[in-house]
Amino acid sequence: MAAPSSPTQNPATERMRYADVGINLTDPTYRGFYNHHSTPTHPPDIDQVLARASSVGVRKFLITGSDLEQSRAAIELAKR
Repeated sequence: MAAPSSPTQNPATERMRYADVGINLTDPTYRGFYNHHSTPTHPPDIDQVLARASSVGVRKFLITGSDLEQSRAAIELAKR
């Protein structure tokens, strides 16, 4: 656990903060596509995924891309 930000802060009662490093939020699965199928199996759910992560304390994401196209998409996602 990170050190408290002030000497009066109690680390036992402070809500933990998390950073997820190395997530590929540009992967087609977040748009509903699995196993290279051309039809989605569910509606895009990236907003719900981000909301759930935020609700449990994730505050920072290191968004990755597996190629140039996904890396550009990662930059656009990070701007949101």
